[in-house]
Amino acid sequence: MTDIVYKTDEELSVLLMASDYSAMAVLIDRYQAPLSRYLRRIGVYKEEDIKDLLQDIFIKIYKKMVKQKCIYANRSANRLGNTVYELHQASI
Repeated sequence: MTDIVYKTDEELSVLLMASDYSAMAVLIDRYQAPLSRYLRRIGVYKEEDIKDLLQDIFIKIYKKMVKQKCIYANRSANRLGNTVYELHQASI
């Protein structure tokens, strides 16, 4: 798994679409801390609530990736951030 951690989000999404689920683990590791900080910034302070929301976010991201057959292909690395923002806005 050492080599996989250096892959871009786009490369990880391609791996995930090829059923390499370790790619999702890398995405979770990569974005869990920034998303936790974002949730705290918008007013979620209980650790249990943050964990629940992160789980929901990553499940929705995975489902969206599968539904759209790789949302990162030929797009910027910032797409995951945009996807998280879109999912947050939809849940308000």
